[in-house]
Amino acid sequence: MTELIPIFRWSKAADNLQNTYDNLTGDVLISAGVIAYLGAFTAGFRQDCTKSWTKLCQVTALWFFL
Repeated sequence: MTELIPIFRWSKAADNLQNTYDNLTGDVLISAGVIAYLGAFTAGFRQDCTKSWTKLCQVTALWFFL
């Protein structure tokens, strides 16, 4: 029975890693947009834009984790 615990941990870690990998493209896209376009604006405006971009990623099926 103790042999199953490490297998379960590795399986969960692999699932988490796959989820992170799947979301990488969307995370990078949104992060790059914030760095390139939103640095000079207020925090509230940056948050509004980030939420808008996140919704666009969802609509176009581009996954993200943020």
